[in-house]
Amino acid sequence: MSAFTGVTSCAILLVDFFTVYKDKWPAAQVRPRLGTDKNTRVALYARSLQLNPGEFPSAVIVTLVATNGQFSVTAEDVRAISNSDLTQVIFRMPNNVAAGACTVALGAHTRTSNSGTIRIAS
Repeated sequence: MSAFTGVTSCAILLVDFFTVYKDKWPAAQVRPRLGTDKNTRVALYARSLQLNPGEFPSAVIVTLVATNGQFSVTAEDVRAISNSDLTQVIFRMPNNVAAGACTVALGAHTRTSNSGTIRIAS
């Protein structure tokens, strides 16, 4: 599976799932009418990632490495994009991720994607 084809480390495009803004956004935001959980939901697109029949999205692990440590979170939603080889992975940004550059990679079925860099706002 690859989050970006052809390179081993690169800047990757992630979008805030609710606003469809590209990075640089905070790990938590005020979102009226969306409940008490203010953490940003991020959509990441990967190639060659497919869940097995009956498998839950939590089988996909998103690993973020920031200046204040490593965070592993499970995907909240994983779905194939029609008429393409892409899969959309939605995850919740962890509470404590530090502002600045953050490396992101996916893991599933004993495989790990290549990594890419995103930016977290303060």
